[in-house]
Amino acid sequence: MKNDLEIVFDIKAELGEGPVWDYRKNILYWIDIIGKKIFIYDSYKKNTISIKLNQHIGSLALCKTDKLLLALQNGFYFFNKEKNILKKIDDPEHGLPKNRFNDGKCDASGRFWSGTTSSDEIDPVGSLYYLDDSLKSKKIFNKVIISNGITWSMDNKKMYYIDSPRREVYSFDYSINTAEIKNKKVLIKVPEKLGYPDGMTIDIGGDLWIAHWGSYFICRWDSKKGKLIDKIKIPVKRVSCCTFGGGNLDELYITTAQRGFPEIGKPLDKNSVTPYDGLLFKITTDTKGLGTYLFNS
Repeated sequence: MKNDLEIVFDIKAELGEGPVWDYRKNILYWIDIIGKKIFIYDSYKKNTISIKLNQHIGSLALCKTDKLLLALQNGFYFFNKEKNILKKIDDPEHGLPKNRFNDGKCDASGRFWSGTTSSDEIDPVGSLYYLDDSLKSKKIFNKVIISNGITWSMDNKKMYYIDSPRREVYSFDYSINTAEIKNKKVLIKVPEKLGYPDGMTIDIGGDLWIAHWGSYFICRWDSKKGKLIDKIKIPVKRVSCCTFGGGNLDELYITTAQRGFPEIGKPLDKNSVTPYDGLLFKITTDTKGLGTYLFNS
């Protein structure tokens, strides 16, 4: 790492997640799932605003227009942040009221991928979906416990995906033209001492940067061999997600939490509480990210 870890802004999220860098405006978006908030950090003005919604927010994506695309508790929505107006698109799990959407991201073709989890985060009743410019969601697979980190290789031939409680990071062969995935493999089996793999991003060299919930670390993994390369110590046990941003895309933004939903089936460890829980961190790295893909709308 080129510099020490720093606090970006002193706003605490209950469950900070889903950072997204808008390279067009040098703005970082991230969310508080439990607090039902969207945070917007202007890296030029060094200020942050928050927007309160009426549902749990799983993830967000940038659109080609100025609106946002959200995966909320009750499905996919467009959001006009200037007028604070939500417009419902599709709810593929309207018959599963105990499920909610979680982590998500756009691929290079502009599809928004996001998956679900049950409210207890124990039963394998979640699924992975994508939404394209037809505005109709498509289920890719089911029997997911907690749908989490997702990213793609720079050549778009591989997709990487996390189902957190299984402590496994999967790789698939991927077709950017058809969104077909096949040849599922366990790329990384995360040891218990490194907690649970959560949010994930990828750099220009193909290394995976994964937030490890319950272990105080962001870990850098080789996406071909599944081997651990490096670790960044974070002063928070509940490290949730990360993404590359900044003018050179070499700054890694890291979200954290004060608590989770059911803490993946476990009570909150009061001994792990610190003054830094829920803050947004940043560190300058020796590599760069791929940038944020936009939804085709």
